[in-house]
Amino acid sequence: MKFLSSDASLFYRYLLMFGMSWVGGLVLTLFLFLRPTPYGPAYVMDVWRFLPHAVFFMTFGLMMIVAPFMTVSLFVKDAEKHRRLHSVAQGVCAVLLAISLFYQHLDNEILRFCTMHISPDFLRTYLLSQDVPDSLWDLLASDAGGANVSLYLLSVPVIFLVCWFVFGKRIPQPVVLKNKKVFLSLFGVLMFGFIFLPCLFRSELFAWKTIQAKVAPPVVLIRDTIVSWNDTIRFPEDMSEYIATAQKAWLEQENDKNWQMLDDKHPFMRRYVGECVQPDKKYNVIIISFESYRAYNLNMFNTEYKIEVAPYLNKLITDGNAAYYTHYYTNGHPTIGAFMALHTGIAPHSSYTVAKAFVNNKIDSFVNVLRRHGYQTVFVGASDPDWDSQRPWLIQWYDEVLFDPANDEMDRPVMQDALKWLKARDMSKPFVMTAFLMSNHMPFFRYEKEFRLTDSDVLYEKIINTMHYDDDVLREFVESIRNEPWFENTILVVTGDHGVDLGDRGEQPDYKNLRTEAVWIPLVMYGKHPRLPKGKQDILASHNDLGMTILDLLGVCDPTTSMGHSLLSKNKEKSEVYIYKYGRSSIRTNDWSAYVVDSKNKKIMLYKGDDYLQKTDVSGDNPEIAEKLKRRLDYISMAIDYGYHKDMYDMEAADLKTTP
Repeated sequence: MKFLSSDASLFYRYLLMFGMSWVGGLVLTLFLFLRPTPYGPAYVMDVWRFLPHAVFFMTFGLMMIVAPFMTVSLFVKDAEKHRRLHSVAQGVCAVLLAISLFYQHLDNEILRFCTMHISPDFLRTYLLSQDVPDSLWDLLASDAGGANVSLYLLSVPVIFLVCWFVFGKRIPQPVVLKNKKVFLSLFGVLMFGFIFLPCLFRSELFAWKTIQAKVAPPVVLIRDTIVSWNDTIRFPEDMSEYIATAQKAWLEQENDKNWQMLDDKHPFMRRYVGECVQPDKKYNVIIISFESYRAYNLNMFNTEYKIEVAPYLNKLITDGNAAYYTHYYTNGHPTIGAFMALHTGIAPHSSYTVAKAFVNNKIDSFVNVLRRHGYQTVFVGASDPDWDSQRPWLIQWYDEVLFDPANDEMDRPVMQDALKWLKARDMSKPFVMTAFLMSNHMPFFRYEKEFRLTDSDVLYEKIINTMHYDDDVLREFVESIRNEPWFENTILVVTGDHGVDLGDRGEQPDYKNLRTEAVWIPLVMYGKHPRLPKGKQDILASHNDLGMTILDLLGVCDPTTSMGHSLLSKNKEKSEVYIYKYGRSSIRTNDWSAYVVDSKNKKIMLYKGDDYLQKTDVSGDNPEIAEKLKRRLDYISMAIDYGYHKDMYDMEAADLKTTP
């Protein structure tokens, strides 16, 4: 170690500078998570789950700036000889840290006010398309987190700089840091703990990128913003052909011709012009969506699967009051994509996460439609709705959001909380309850041990334990409400958010895969509604259709931007399902299904329509059909993406929220 500096004075100065900036960053982080949003609600529902991550990655961001300077300082043999140069370097490092603190605070406040990071989407929405609103100063003054506190916190980077330049150089170096082994060990700990580990955790190895989106440090945010600019979609000047393709695709699937498309200004909106069938009474709706609930593992859906994983669900299916859809698919992957598609009836963006990138768009949900018609609405979540940016949407659509961190993502206590709400609700009103459960999440360990069906650690076998547990959760919940007087007037919907590739094909699990195992999910609709079909339903359907089906059953025919169709009037010959995830896409028709693994390199897998498990790729024998389906996917995704970017799903802008 002779080539290393024996003098730790420079290293100490950078360490001290890092410590001072860290205190400033901690103050800003605490003011973000411990204050309410400007409008009153808590910034996050489970503060102490987010805060440690936020502090850790704030430290990582500051360390990314200081680390190069610290490293160079280890090789400086004579600090006094180049004092002026080192003084300039320290000044540069201090200014960079102050800029990082300023950026952190600015991003924090944008998150509080707009629920989105500084990003190209934010700039397009708020700076490039409109001026700063005149009411900004009023908003700052009326901030529920403290009047003008957002402005006062701008002083944190300034205070850091003042403290460093006035006091930093006067604080003596501790004797212990003059020992070479000590300061080298400290340097190693800092590099490993706050450079290597965060970089490792931000990889897909731990699937934490979504979680960290809410706590990412400025250095990462700036990098992601630069990358996002390069990934920005460039739309053709004339989008009419793409929009016409999407409209035609929808119209071809509609059997009853009761919907009328609107004008070019609202190309994704349509109005109902037929007779809206009213039920004989008000019906309630309970939707239960199990995490990663694969139809692949349910023998009532996949006849090749012989293990009875869900005996209670099978009992519901066969008791004469249920319709079960054997060719039902998610439109989005992972959960947040499915969450948006199920609620809005609009397929996901081809490459962006809609819930985060377009959080300030006005996109309606069938739940919100029912709320406008007098329904009570409640969302029950097993996982923190702040993780995936669900809560901004939930606040728009639901009266209440139930989430208790103490349940630890175990589905039984979550549904017991749902039962408490049902008993305490306003009994004079019909209701819609949506529950997104979590126990069946990989790596499939959240279940009660008496429901273990296998001791295998292989993922595609291990999943049946948590699915079996969830079946008993469903049993307990349904049997607890079966004798309630309102149960006769209730439609129970059981489905999943999405499937998952667990290496079922003998390959490494691929979390971007959109083949059958990853997108095929069950749909069971149970109840005594006279228009609800009974028994096995073989029509092709997806999450996009669920909201329209529920509205149809409840006799609500408001204008909509949903891409879905009521399953009561589905055109069996023309059905199509579109699925998107991070640049990959899939389409299913009655005759074919295609999976576009890589659109740039034109890698397409094609399967015959009756090959439901997608076992045999026939793209080599049918290249024209494969290319035709890919082109259709591209055209429709371009139209869908354009609608998101231009905020064309805004029912309020068209003033068409209710039917005259």
